[in-house]
Amino acid sequence: MSNTDQSASLMSKLLLQRWKMLAEVCQIKGCNNPLMENPENGKHFCVIHEYNIKESKNSNTKDEENIKDNFEIINKKKSLQSDIAGEKIGKLLLQGWTLLDNFCQNENCIGVPLVRDRNDIMETCVLCGNNYMSESNYIKKFKMQPEIPTIENHNDSKKPTTGSVNQSEFFLEHLEKEKLDSPYPKLMEIDENSETSNVNDVRDQESITESIPLKKHTKTYTSTNTTVSILERKMEYLLSTLGKTSDIKTTTDILVAIEKCAIAIKECRGL
Repeated sequence: MSNTDQSASLMSKLLLQRWKMLAEVCQIKGCNNPLMENPENGKHFCVIHEYNIKESKNSNTKDEENIKDNFEIINKKKSLQSDIAGEKIGKLLLQGWTLLDNFCQNENCIGVPLVRDRNDIMETCVLCGNNYMSESNYIKKFKMQPEIPTIENHNDSKKPTTGSVNQSEFFLEHLEKEKLDSPYPKLMEIDENSETSNVNDVRDQESITESIPLKKHTKTYTSTNTTVSILERKMEYLLSTLGKTSDIKTTTDILVAIEKCAIAIKECRGL
């Protein structure tokens, strides 16, 4: 083996033993080998002229034995951990947990995979018990839902008004007066505690509205005014009923009756 091949082989072995290759070269004439630094004492050697090959071999053998012992310890520990972790992971998988391709970051847990709970939120190491949570899962679990502001309604929820408060009160007061003077008292009676009564009354109002002739007729001016007056009182009654109901079906029927009543009043005034 030539000196070049020999020096390259020796330097390779020393590099594996954590020696450092320096920029300085051997001072002996004709030897251009770079010096090597011993990691234990910091001394510099030329692998051909100054380094004790026997010492190198002994050191190399000692390091190899230490490395071998370390690997054996690590392998035994890893094997034991794998057996324990495998048994625990198997039980969790039967309970619906998910095995992940992420590993525990604890340096004492060698290659132990994480498992995720049935809620798909928390990731756990079965060996050391450390829990992990990804950013997306953290947001999924702890993100606050936006609060919807509630609107306080100081009025009775069962009696929504169709216009201003003063307007509703005006209709109610006017209706109380009309109840006494109305030639049709049955049309003005309101059962405030019965939604069914409101629905039936509204339907009666619709049938009466539809029965009133809207086209050309031979009634006198006085009878026309009487009809308009009745329709106006009926309109007031419907508006009052609308303010006293909270049922959607009843509200719809009342709105239809109001529309028909308004059309009837318009037609009568046009006669």
